Amino acid sequence: MRLLGESTLVSRLNAAYIKEKFLSHDESAGTFNERLTPFKALIRWGYENDYISDIRYLDKIKPMHNREKKEKLQEKFLEADELKELLDAMAVQKWRYLAELTALSGLRCREALALHMDDVALNGQTITVTKTLDPVHKIVTAPKDHLLQPGGIPAYHTAPEGS
Repeated sequence: MRLLGESTLVSRLNAAYIKEKFLSHDESAGTFNERLTPFKALIRWGYENDYISDIRYLDKIKPMHNREKKEKLQEKFLEADELKELLDAMAVQKWRYLAELTALSGLRCREALALHMDDVALNGQTITVTKTLDPVHKIVTAPKDHLLQPGGIPAYHTAPEGS
């Protein structure tokens, strides 16, 4: 709450004041957006618990356009020749397989590590993701359910066998 000021009355907040205070710190669009999400969650929590009576102004506060994020995302992906070079340089075969699976399917590493044989339908060329590995607690947990069809395309239903 330091962004808004120590003596700010939550009941008197409005979109213009919040934007002004957030922007007065001369931070990047990415930082603004990262701060905005938990701030909105906190205000919504206050509303749900009857600490704040009106939060309609929250919908007026939009994330800033972030070109930097788009540029960083473009730098995240490997071209086919770069991926081949990386995989060829991997000496340990199991890590090569894991890297290849995650790169070509779009699975996150922890999702791939939690897969079982019954999660993979070779005939339907579908991987059903129903869990993720939590290495800190050494358990497998359920993430958002989603499926990957051929080519790593996300789907939200099971593809029929033989399709």
